[in-house]
Amino acid sequence: MINALLSVTLFLTPMRIDSIYEEIRITDKLVLKAEYVDEGTKLEREGMLLSVEDFSIIQSEFESSEVAWEARIKALNEAHSAELVQYQKQCEAEFSFIQNNLRLQETKNELLEKSLADARSNSHIYKWVAISVGIISAGSITYILTRR
Repeated sequence: MINALLSVTLFLTPMRIDSIYEEIRITDKLVLKAEYVDEGTKLEREGMLLSVEDFSIIQSEFESSEVAWEARIKALNEAHSAELVQYQKQCEAEFSFIQNNLRLQETKNELLEKSLADARSNSHIYKWVAISVGIISAGSITYILTRR
């Protein structure tokens, strides 16, 4: 009987709870904490006051906006993927152009190396021809001068 009387007494006695908190989890690291305050309570610290209705609206907006944010992130990822594919194609086209240009320049370089080798070969021949012509000319002039 005492138990029933104690239960009714505790149930009917008004409870004074200093602070009841509610949280809105925006991200894992960002949590807004709301404290329920009775009307007419004087606060000794600064804060922003919202009605319970406003707080529930904000909380429901954050909770329901997850799908919208996921859709937006998905759309941004798709846009960035498309942009990356476009850049990849541009880079491949530029690489192909540069590679073809490199092959052309290598072919030209080989032709120039062959031309340089031919020119060096010809220069040796012309050098010996010039020396021979010089010796023959000097001999001819010497012969002509000594014969007079």
